[in-house]
Amino acid sequence: PPLPKGKTNVPEFAAGSHTFNDVFGCTRNPFNTSLTAGGSSGGSAAALATGQSWLSLGSDLGGSLRVPASFCGVVGLRPSPGVVPRSGSWKDCPGEFGLHSVN
Repeated sequence: PPLPKGKTNVPEFAAGSHTFNDVFGCTRNPFNTSLTAGGSSGGSAAALATGQSWLSLGSDLGGSLRVPASFCGVVGLRPSPGVVPRSGSWKDCPGEFGLHSVN
């Protein structure tokens, strides 16, 4: 199995316009700490923007990857349904929650 390199921040229930939770606080934009990194994958986008990671995976229902990516100056890609095969991961997860997205 893959070994995790680190943990990024995500809002409670993985939903929100900025990345904040009561445990880890707010993820700031790596280029201007007075701004947010966006949400809900703001932690992943900030990690990519600062070179802590070269790839991040997540789900994107309403811009959860693409918005933080744009805030942090990286690319968020949400393939159209059916373009990336779902076999092998998240098989039991219905609908768009089972889509692969790459930050």
